Amino acid sequence: MRAPVDGRDDAAFRRAPVRPLRPIRLSSPVVAKAIPVVKVQASSALQADDPADPAARRALARFAEPRFLHQTRTAPGGAVTGVDDLPDALAGGLDPASAWRVHFHAPLHAEPEPPLRTTAAELTTALGELLGGPHAVCDHVEVETYTWSVLPEHLRPHDRAGLVAGLAAELAWTRDRFEELGLLPQSLTRKETVS
Repeated sequence: MRAPVDGRDDAAFRRAPVRPLRPIRLSSPVVAKAIPVVKVQASSALQADDPADPAARRALARFAEPRFLHQTRTAPGGAVTGVDDLPDALAGGLDPASAWRVHFHAPLHAEPEPPLRTTAAELTTALGELLGGPHAVCDHVEVETYTWSVLPEHLRPHDRAGLVAGLAAELAWTRDRFEELGLLPQSLTRKETVS
């Protein structure tokens, strides 16, 4: 039996998108101790670089919804603090002096309207560290896709075709990252993988 690893210590684990940490490095304790990483959940969190900005707060408020908890974190001076849900942060429960990350599975292929952004760049770096190089640390990547129905109304697909197109775009984004890492044959075409 393998001992569990505390996911709070490394960005390769559950809820990592909301933790303002650098992605896993090949020199990390996880890799150095040969602790198996059995699955990576590819997801992108929301980020507000200036949560004190009224425009950022209005944009974040559109993502506050009651179905899921959207843990919100900040790291002033490197010390991570947070609240259990975005409405708590917006109500003053979290210091707006430094960037906030919000656990909301934003579509991988699309950035939200400014002043918000996603952590897709950080995810790309993490995928490179985990899957690139001479030996992949993990061979199971799952794309998190369950929050389409709770996106703000203007971003939400309104029919089955829109949902399928959005899911296909997320998978295509992930496939493109794999291609950049040299993990898929160059002869594989978009038409063959996404229809």
